[in-house]
Amino acid sequence: MRKIAVVVAIIFQVAVLGFMAGGREYIVHNGRTVYLRTAPVDPRDVFRGDYVALSYEISSIEDNLLRDELKKGVAWHDRGLPVYVVLTETDGVAQVSYASDRRPDGGLFIRGRLGGPRFPGIWVKYGIESFYVEQGAGKKLEQLFPKRGEKSRLEMEVKIGSGGEAVLIGYRVRR
Repeated sequence: MRKIAVVVAIIFQVAVLGFMAGGREYIVHNGRTVYLRTAPVDPRDVFRGDYVALSYEISSIEDNLLRDELKKGVAWHDRGLPVYVVLTETDGVAQVSYASDRRPDGGLFIRGRLGGPRFPGIWVKYGIESFYVEQGAGKKLEQLFPKRGEKSRLEMEVKIGSGGEAVLIGYRVRR
C-alpha cells in the first residue's frame, strides 16, 4: 500500500510539472506573436548569468487608459491584482489600447499583475521582465539601451495565448 502511495505521489508531481511546461509550450507553438518596445534596465547578475531585466512601454499605463475598477484608483495594497491590457498593433509594435481589471471578451490582450500605482496611472508586471542571453551577449544588448529621450530600438518577441498569458521568445533590433 505504501509503495502505491509513493508511486501515485511521484506520478502526480510529474503530471503537474508536465502540465505547467505543456501550457507554455502550447503558447509558443499556437500563440499570437507581438513585439513589445522595451526599456532595458540591468545587464547581468552574478548568480543567474547574463540576462537583461526589461521594462516595457506597456508596463506604465496612464490614467486616461484605465477602465472599470482601475479607473476608480489603486493603492499599494492592491499590488498583485490581475490586470488585462488590450493591445493594438501600430507599425509592427503592440501598444496599450486600454487596461481593465475585467477580462476582455476577445481581441488581443495580455494578462499581468498590478505592480502598484504610478502617478499618473499604474505599473503592470507581465512575468516576462527577464531575458536570459548567452554568456557575453548582455554587453551587446546593453549597447542598444536607449539614451534619454530616445525610443528603444530593442523590441522583444512575445507569444500571447488566448487567456493573455505571455511567453518571451526572442528579440529584434529596429533600425
